Amino acid sequence: MKKIIYSLATNRMTRSIVITSVIILVMGLTQATSLVPAASGADVWSELDTATKSTGFYDDPATSDTLEMRIASMIQTALSVVGIILLILIIYGGFLWMTAGGNEEKVGKARKILKNAVIGILIVFMAYGIAEFVVSRVETSSEVAE
Repeated sequence: MKKIIYSLATNRMTRSIVITSVIILVMGLTQATSLVPAASGADVWSELDTATKSTGFYDDPATSDTLEMRIASMIQTALSVVGIILLILIIYGGFLWMTAGGNEEKVGKARKILKNAVIGILIVFMAYGIAEFVVSRVETSSEVAE
């Protein structure tokens, strides 16, 4: 165990990766803290409310109670979960390929996982686009009917 730790500590590439990671982390934390407004409690809540509404994820009680909006929300949530799973599969397939070590069987398995995950992501993007189109049309028709 000591030999492994010593070899990691003496490896120049490992040291440079660790130093670069620490520098990026520190720079990111400094930038993140500069984005937080220094205001009183009331101002922070109003700013948070404004930011929430501007993201498009704000649920307005007047419009979120309709059946169409609930179905649209469920579809978007389901597609988001599937997209996350497919992203994890892409990372897993890439990891398998990198660790295959030239073994053709492992490379073939990794390529198959990557190919299927990319096809799945394309299907999710198309389904999301179709669902968004249908939801926008249903919203428009329900506004006209009122």
